[in-house]
Amino acid sequence: MSKVRYVFDTNVIISSLLFEGSNPDLAIRYALQNGNILFSLELIEEIDEVLSRAKFRKYITDEEREEFLDSFIDRGILIEVVDVVKECRDAKDDKILELW
Repeated sequence: MSKVRYVFDTNVIISSLLFEGSNPDLAIRYALQNGNILFSLELIEEIDEVLSRAKFRKYITDEEREEFLDSFIDRGILIEVVDVVKECRDAKDDKILELW
């Protein structure tokens, strides 16, 4: 039987990093233990861009950001987006539906 596939948006992924023990953190941990987390290059680029913003510098160093992204990539499954989706009210969230 194949593993359950999980998809998370940037907010959840970043919250899991910054707030250990939070609901987003627990959701990511559960997904890693019980299935596969799917991501695209576009999602990784967005996470990197958000974590590079000045307001996050007090929470995470550049080195920690790079380590987190490397770990996330190593533990997830890269999905090549084939079909472009234009369904979400927030167009930036379409990339999440494209993973499914």
